[in-house]
Amino acid sequence: MGTKGCIWRVVKNKKGNNVLSVVNVGKSEASLKITLKGNQNIVCKDLLKGIRTTSNPVLKPYEVYFVEVTSKK
Repeated sequence: MGTKGCIWRVVKNKKGNNVLSVVNVGKSEASLKITLKGNQNIVCKDLLKGIRTTSNPVLKPYEVYFVEVTSKK
């Protein structure tokens, strides 16, 4: 039987930016590395708190990561 990990989805918002939703459904922490195709220089904005956040989060079990991902200008 395989171990559970993260469930994720990406959609475009009205501004055309990527909105990423990740839920860790596993029983242990999950380390993520968020990138845009062809661009490592990005900004992640937490849409629940309205603040910038890391592009390398560590999610605890059942934790949610809900961000808007844009390229740094």
